[in-house]
Amino acid sequence: GEDLYYRHNVTRWLVRDPSYHQSEPTQDLVDSYISDFSACVAQAVNLGFTRIYVNPMPEADYQQKDGNGLCCFWRNAAEFDPIKLYQGTNGSWSYETLALQPTVTAVQQAVAGRRDIVVSVGLGAELGRSYTKFGDKWAQLSTSVQATLNSGVRFPATVGPNFDWGQLCG
Repeated sequence: GEDLYYRHNVTRWLVRDPSYHQSEPTQDLVDSYISDFSACVAQAVNLGFTRIYVNPMPEADYQQKDGNGLCCFWRNAAEFDPIKLYQGTNGSWSYETLALQPTVTAVQQAVAGRRDIVVSVGLGAELGRSYTKFGDKWAQLSTSVQATLNSGVRFPATVGPNFDWGQLCG
């Protein structure tokens, strides 16, 4: 059965700033990510790669110890609606606006005008509980991301969840 200890709810989003410290998201940090990641994907395309696979992997594994001295919940057991806006100090963010949209934007910028590129997008790595709890929301995102990517590439983009290979939390 499922180990209920590891089930947890997401209450806010944090990102890594350029010095790799956890901080509240800001539009400047998101814009920096888009710019940097787009440059990485563009470099891969310039090197001749024509099949691009991207998969945001949130560090939803909590880094702080709980009251029992145990550490680090697993992102596979994180329960969150990917479209819901979670209020932070610097505004409201959802998984969609903080991880998916910026990643798709970066890929679009990198492959702009290249009709020979095949793009595949994982909606997020090891998010099993969220996928099973909010499957309808993830399906909406999959359709939306695919439509966005298909507007700029010759080959249909493939989009879908990326489950943990060893365990599905649900």
